[in-house]
Amino acid sequence: MNDFPQPLPAADLARARALATTLLSDVAAGDVAMRHDVSPVRSDMRMAGAAVTVDLPPGDNTALHAALYQRGTGYVLVADGHDHRDHAYAGEIMVRAARALAWEGLVVAGLLRDRAALEEIGLPVFGQGFHPVGPRKAEPGRINVPITCAGVPVHPGDLVVGDADGVVVIPRAEVPAVLTAAEEKRDREAARLATIAGFDPERDDPAVLRPVWLRAAG
Repeated sequence: MNDFPQPLPAADLARARALATTLLSDVAAGDVAMRHDVSPVRSDMRMAGAAVTVDLPPGDNTALHAALYQRGTGYVLVADGHDHRDHAYAGEIMVRAARALAWEGLVVAGLLRDRAALEEIGLPVFGQGFHPVGPRKAEPGRINVPITCAGVPVHPGDLVVGDADGVVVIPRAEVPAVLTAAEEKRDREAARLATIAGFDPERDDPAVLRPVWLRAAG
């Protein structure tokens, strides 16, 4: 197995946890959001961490086990299951182990099982649905190699952020600039929301609610 990538700075992870995936997607260059079918087990789940990548043979989770059983503080396990639909890749036992090992979360481009238990455990887990049939354990797969997960390239060490809207992946070299741009956009949107909240239709000009880009367009 390849060594874990260098962790991202704790300060960057704290900043990322405070930002919505919508903001990060809006300011990042290119398409950084995984397809819409990758969603959290519970809508209140949030995570941020450096990617540990796993390339899984369809229906086989051997490599996921090989990557999982080490301390995961600051890391998100990101597995490309190639959208396989006949077997689940992870369930209660693996997710409880991931929580015990302090992983920040788990993303699988594939199916999960033990839905009720995963909801109760609370570790942020993102997948493409649920299926009761368990995985095979016959092929090794690959760990910490570049993958494409649900349509998005993921390299070991990239920033992975997940929330109710889905999962985004920010290339490691772009993390500082993207976080700053997302924070600036968050602050602009907060000011606009305050304007909307304080709007009086009897007193105020509706034009004040128009976004800046629309005003600039005339």
